[in-house]
This record gives sequence, C-alpha cells and structure tokens, in this order.
Amino acid sequence: MERMMILYKALICLVICFVGSAHAKQYDIDNIEMVHLIDETKYVCNPEKILSMGTVAELDSLFYRLEATTGIETVVVVVDSLRGGDCYSFSLKLGNKYGVGSENRDNGLVLLLSTSDRCTQILTGRGLEGYLPDAICRRIQVQGMNEPLKNGNYDVAMLKCAKKVVSYLDGSMVAEPVKKGSDSREFWVMFFLIFTPIILMSIWSYYKQRKCPNCQKFKLEQKDTLLLIDDKKVRVTETFFLCKNCQHELSRKTTVRKRDDYHIGGYGGYGGRPGSFSGGPSRGSFGGGSFGGGGSSWKF
Repeated sequence: MERMMILYKALICLVICFVGSAHAKQYDIDNIEMVHLIDETKYVCNPEKILSMGTVAELDSLFYRLEATTGIETVVVVVDSLRGGDCYSFSLKLGNKYGVGSENRDNGLVLLLSTSDRCTQILTGRGLEGYLPDAICRRIQVQGMNEPLKNGNYDVAMLKCAKKVVSYLDGSMVAEPVKKGSDSREFWVMFFLIFTPIILMSIWSYYKQRKCPNCQKFKLEQKDTLLLIDDKKVRVTETFFLCKNCQHELSRKTTVRKRDDYHIGGYGGYGGRPGSFSGGPSRGSFGGGSFGGGGSSWKF
C-alpha cells in the first residue's frame, strides 16, 4: 500500500511537470517583443524577467554607449525556451529579419540565452568578425559564462559576456554618419534652388541701375549722393548719375523707412510652442544589416 502511494505521488508530480511544460511559452522571432523598436535606449528583450532590473539597466547602458561611439547595433534576448530549441537558428533569423547593424558595414550583434534549452549564442555580423572572431566568442562563453550558467546565476553570466564582448569592440570603429552623400546632394540642390534666383535678381538689378534711359547703354555711373531727410521714421537720399556714353544726367531718390526697434522680435526669445513637451521615449530602429553565421553557439 505504501509503495502504491509513492508511485501515485510520483505520477502526480510527473503530470504537474508535464502540464507546466506544456503551458510554458516558447519563443520564436515572431512573438519576441523587440524593445529597441519601442525605446531607442533599450537593448535587452527579457520578457520573463529572468534577468534582474539592475542587470537589464546595466546592459542597456553598456550597449547604448557602444552604439553611440561605434555605431554597432545590439540585441540581447533572454528567454526560458525557444520553439525548436536552436539558439543559432533563432539568432540568425532574428538578426536578418530586423536588419540589426548598418547596411553598409553589417556591424550587428545578437546575444542570446535560453535557460531551459541550456544554450547561448553570440552572433556577429560580417563586419564584426574581424574584431570578434569565432574563437574569441567561444572563449568568452566557456571561460566567462559556463560556470555561472551551470549555477543558475544568469545575471552574472550575461554581464560577464557583455562586458567582455564590448571590450573587444569598443574603439574598433566610429559611428557612421547617416547617408552623408545623400545629405550633401540635397544640400547643394537646395542651395541652388534658393540662391540662384537671388543672384540672378542682383545681377539684373545692377545692370538696370546702370542703363541710361537716353541712349540705352549700360554706361551710367554714380557721381554724388545727398542726404535729404534723416529722422526717426525715414531716411531719404538723392543720388546723381552721369552717362559716360551720351553725357546724360539724372537723379534718383531713395526712401528707406526705419523700423521701430522697440517692437523687433516680439516678447521673449524662446523657440518652439509654449507647453510643447514631447512625452514618451523615442523609438529606435535598425540599419538593415545582415548576418552570415559568425560567432559561437554553446551548450551548458
């Protein structure tokens, strides 16, 4: 009877474990939330809170600085279970789907930990393979992550991995200017569109001033200018011209109304609209990078 009770309890435990595992969520690239696309300062996808808030904040800060100084784009994913249980396949598909890294330099980085599948992945874009070779990635996993992972200390494992990876990549390159050539072309197009009419009008005005109404030649030259009125509201001058071709003389009066300096600029000197504060974080994005399979997978 006692043996039957032990078997009965063991069977109940197996059923509970089976039901629990059946309901455990398995992640793939379609149901993992990419936090960086919601907030540009976030890099760690930690949907089941496996990592502590402090560790997530430290990792976010680490990879934010890395991107600001080098342009390297990073995604960190920590989950309990993957659909199919393959860390390498998940990381490769995720990196290529979202285009992590710059399109021109393929400098994306994916770090993955799946605790129930007992696997980790460091995936490097083609542009990072020279700075972070596969052998170095494997060494980081074996020497830095293996022991804390086996002890269930996931925070320590991920922090050690991240800091070691960044130590190889920090200073390896500089952040890439965004579409510099395109911006340069747009600048010159706008320059010509704005200033060409101004230059042409100035040339036309200059020659118009020099055209003699008598002989129609552009031979008028300024001889003298008299100040007729100069008070708080207006300034009037008379300019005398002489044509070098036909000796025709003429004068032109110019009136300039003065501005009331008291009203210049209105009130205050603040740009923007009153009370126009932008709420919420700025959304992040990825640069269209791709992955060829560089890095290392490791089972612990």
